[in-house]
Amino acid sequence: MNRKLISACYLFAVLVMLTVLFAVNIPTASAATEINTWGELHDVRNNLSGSYYLGNDLDSSTAGYSQYASSTANGGAGFDPIGNSSNSFAGSFDGNGYKISDLYIDRGSASYVGLFGKTSSGALITQVGIENADITGDQYVGPLVGYNDDGTVKKSYATGTVIGDYRVGGLIGEIWGEPSEVNNSYATTDVTGNNEVGGLVGSNYGGTVTYSYATGSVTGSGGGLMGYNYDGMAGT
Repeated sequence: MNRKLISACYLFAVLVMLTVLFAVNIPTASAATEINTWGELHDVRNNLSGSYYLGNDLDSSTAGYSQYASSTANGGAGFDPIGNSSNSFAGSFDGNGYKISDLYIDRGSASYVGLFGKTSSGALITQVGIENADITGDQYVGPLVGYNDDGTVKKSYATGTVIGDYRVGGLIGEIWGEPSEVNNSYATTDVTGNNEVGGLVGSNYGGTVTYSYATGSVTGSGGGLMGYNYDGMAGT
């Protein structure tokens, strides 16, 4: 066959292939959902394995605050934590450099209290800033995560106040399991509790905490960075 004809056929085949690739949208993974209001943040609980990212700051002036995250929301209980003991968050949440401010939760008799009540294996929370938080719970209490079970938290921080009874932290109430990780995160939160109270993490059972710190006050039985550390690792 004529070389020019072979070359022409090859070029045509390549052009057809490129046309198909660019014309047809071949899905590789589910697109992440953008969060712009408190109502959209609240609805994360409807798909606990989804992927999400903040599209702007959330604060007391953002749509939905009074209904979902203020001191009058939910009969005075404030924000309803995303994930609980039986249905935990296992997706991804990227703060995208934006902040969540003025988060209010008053659930003094409840466990698994925080923006995320409970996270589990596969959960990835990154670049989330919680500012001016006002959080009250009973056990497993933290502004960002109440109970982190094999999940990962990176490049996140919290400020404000946290009050609880047991396993209370300035960022996370409890870390559980060897795959659990907290990295490049900090808290300046003032933390008050009774047992296992820490400036960053209330209790760490087998998890890893690296390149992280806490500078807030800690009132209760515990420590400055972690209230209790059993078989976990902390360092750089």
